[in-house]
Amino acid sequence: MSRVRGRYAAPRTTAESRLTSRRSATVARATCLVVAVTASMLTVVSAVAHAASYSVWACANGSGAALGVGSWMRAADASLSDVQATCAEPSAPVGAFLATARATSGTRAGGGGWIVAAARGTRITSLDVWWSWQVPASTPRGAIRVYALGSAFPDPTRAIDPFDGKGRCCSDSAFVNLKTGAFGVPTTINPAVALNKFNHQSFPKLRTLDGRGTPLVGLSASCVGGCTTNEVVALYQAYRVKTVVEDAVAPAGKADELSDGMRVGPDTTIDATASDGGGGVRELTLRVDGNVVQRIPGGDGCVDVDPSNSDPLEYNVMKPCPGTMAGRLTLGAAQMPDNQPRRVTVVATDAAGQDTVLSSARAALAAPSGSYDPKNGFYNPDLNVAGDRKINGSNADAGAKLTLGFARGHRTTKGRIVSYSTRARIRGRVMTAAKKPVARARVWLASRLRGGQWRISRRPLITSRRGTVSARLRARSPSRSLRLLYFPSTDTNAGRMSRSRSLRVRATTSIQSDQGGYRNGDTLTFTGRIVKKRLIDHKSVYLQAIVRGKWRTFATTEADAKGHWRMTHRFEATRRPTRYTFRAVIPSQTGYSWSTGHSRRVRVLVTP
Repeated sequence: MSRVRGRYAAPRTTAESRLTSRRSATVARATCLVVAVTASMLTVVSAVAHAASYSVWACANGSGAALGVGSWMRAADASLSDVQATCAEPSAPVGAFLATARATSGTRAGGGGWIVAAARGTRITSLDVWWSWQVPASTPRGAIRVYALGSAFPDPTRAIDPFDGKGRCCSDSAFVNLKTGAFGVPTTINPAVALNKFNHQSFPKLRTLDGRGTPLVGLSASCVGGCTTNEVVALYQAYRVKTVVEDAVAPAGKADELSDGMRVGPDTTIDATASDGGGGVRELTLRVDGNVVQRIPGGDGCVDVDPSNSDPLEYNVMKPCPGTMAGRLTLGAAQMPDNQPRRVTVVATDAAGQDTVLSSARAALAAPSGSYDPKNGFYNPDLNVAGDRKINGSNADAGAKLTLGFARGHRTTKGRIVSYSTRARIRGRVMTAAKKPVARARVWLASRLRGGQWRISRRPLITSRRGTVSARLRARSPSRSLRLLYFPSTDTNAGRMSRSRSLRVRATTSIQSDQGGYRNGDTLTFTGRIVKKRLIDHKSVYLQAIVRGKWRTFATTEADAKGHWRMTHRFEATRRPTRYTFRAVIPSQTGYSWSTGHSRRVRVLVTP
């Protein structure tokens, strides 16, 4: 019967004990520590199954462009003579992260050193170091070990690697000496020669005993033998450092102005606030159906330090973004792709790229006057962004086909010309693509004056069981184009419409003469007033009379701003009693919304 054992609960075998003793003795004989870590435990972060991470570069980014030291600092007991805070590619034996050898014994490094602490709410999980070194002429025998050391914690056995649990404290390290080897080669023992570059060491498993990342990590180098106290055995420089930080907690916040059913106007503002206990808030974004339409960045520290690669989450400090961020987002018609209802969200993103939806709502553009605009077309008067979806009529169909015409007895015509006071009748029908009637559906009549915009009628028409509608139009309204509209459901502005039909309405005017009878040589004066609706400036008015059985124009004038007009005519060739017939004609003109019409007839008796 087998027995399951924990990682550290199993009893130690004799072989393991002997190995531990031998390795402890070996390390005890090692002498000099160049850079050591002074550590303290930071606040423990709750572990999550899928934490995100970001990278922090020091001295240079992945492409080699120069950066600052970032959040790296000297340990409390490191002196200026031990460490120099500069960042440059190695060109001299002195550079960043430089320290002198220091005698020590045991498995832990002693003395000062370079350390970096994870921001509260984050943990360090891996470290990459690009470094160079040189052996001074006075110590040709020198050889050093370069390693990363995690945060100090109780370890009674002193035999467990704090990073990966597979060996002693320093098993994740690079050994270098005067001989050519796998871990790097010193240039020379001549201090006048530049340091060797391109030594690269990875520490991919910086884990504490609980299996999580470490809150603190340091860069160290130690002498491996034949060194005395404070003897300089090698010049060591890390000229590029990459730290991977794990962020277990996504940001939080709110955006109160966003609510289901909202109608978006020209400038709908949304105030958002977010906070993050890890790497900080990288940006606030406004998204429409998942697409970012506006963003507020977290500041210069949140910017990717190496835009040449595909990783946007690279910084220079451990907490690159602000812990709290507020901003005002603006949603307008230009940010909505069309007049369809859309899912609008406000999202906070942290330094590790974790998104948190602060608020989400179903929204649509506010319908303009008349429920139409040239860019987006018609808006559904029954649109309900927040409520449940309702279908419009039986056999509701997004591919429905609509017909519309003018009733002339039992026939239907595509266009019609009517007088000013006539109420034209329209007939329409709504059928599915399969030619089934759409019954009990709400349909709207849309109209447009010449040169104007479409407008939807306030009240809908209801189709019959055969899918038909019939209605009389208002009299005394200008000429216009008409369409029949159908929207298959209440959650969309995607409607169907009939072909455009033209209704032409004749203009009209009043007319009266100044007296009942005239003699040859008298002057006749006609006055009147044309329809004021949709009146244009300098509207022409013609005076016509019947001559040899046909209407002939013999005088013209213009109406004033109120539609009043006046015209005179002198009788000069009447040799016998004659009854003349006159009328005023209102011609169609550019910008005038009426077709050519005329007044009633006026008969005038003229005697010699």
